[in-house]
Amino acid sequence: LYLKTKGGLVWFDEKRMVSLEEAAKLRGEIKGKQYFPFANDDEEDLLVVDADTEAVFEYDLHDGLGHKVCDSVTDYLERYTNDILADHYEFIQGMGVIEKVGIVHPPSGK
Repeated sequence: LYLKTKGGLVWFDEKRMVSLEEAAKLRGEIKGKQYFPFANDDEEDLLVVDADTEAVFEYDLHDGLGHKVCDSVTDYLERYTNDILADHYEFIQGMGVIEKVGIVHPPSGK
């Protein structure tokens, strides 16, 4: 995916996948070197993978590590794919993939 996106062609909610170059730059700004960024928005909010546990977290460049989004990258991508296929999201140019109102997700990691 990284080699094909060139940064910005794949969206995860309001965050876009970053290029390898962007990931390397962002990684230098992240506290805790086990976190690898794979998506960000315009407000310095990231999605990161914990290289030790494979869990996906939100990460703010000013506030640090946020809440756990999913237990693993695989679970995150599977849930996201299932939500898209179930028509829970819509794409809005310039904003990304936006969740439709009234959607309820199963607990994290399920």
